[in-house]
Amino acid sequence: MRNRKNFNRRKSGGFSLIESLYSIFLVAIAGLILAASMPVASTSRVKANYSQIAVAYAQRQVELSRAQGYGGLTATGLQQAGVIDNTTPVSANTYSCGNADSSDGYALSSQLPNGQAQLTLTQQMIDLRRLIVRVTWTEKGAPRSYELSADIANL
Repeated sequence: MRNRKNFNRRKSGGFSLIESLYSIFLVAIAGLILAASMPVASTSRVKANYSQIAVAYAQRQVELSRAQGYGGLTATGLQQAGVIDNTTPVSANTYSCGNADSSDGYALSSQLPNGQAQLTLTQQMIDLRRLIVRVTWTEKGAPRSYELSADIANL
C-alpha cells in the first residue's frame, strides 16, 4: 500500500520532456523569423543611406550656390566657388557638379554607385533665378534620383 501512494503522487518540480521540446521549438521559430528579416533590414538601410547621401549633397550644393548671392549665380562664379565642375554646360543652362568639390573628399562618385549631379540655373523673372540640383545614382541596376530646387532673388 505504501508503494501505491508514492506512485500516485504527482511530481511538483521540473518540466516534462514535451514542455521542453515545445519551448525549444518556439525559440527556433522565433530565431528563424528574426534571421529571415535581416536581409530586408540590410537592404532598407543601404537604400536609406544612399538617399541620405543624395539629399545631403543636393542641400550642400544649393547652400554653396545661395552663398554666392544673386550676382554670383553665373557659370564662372559657381565654378570659382567650387559648386560646378566646369563652365561648359552639359545641356542648356545645366552644369555638371558631381566632382566639383572633390578636394575635400566630398566627390559624389565615391559615395554613390554611378553617382552624378547636375545643376540647372534658369532665369525665372527679371530679378529671380531658379537653381535645381539633381543627384542621380544606380541602385541594384535601377536608376534613382533626388532633385532639390531653390529660388534666389536679387534683393
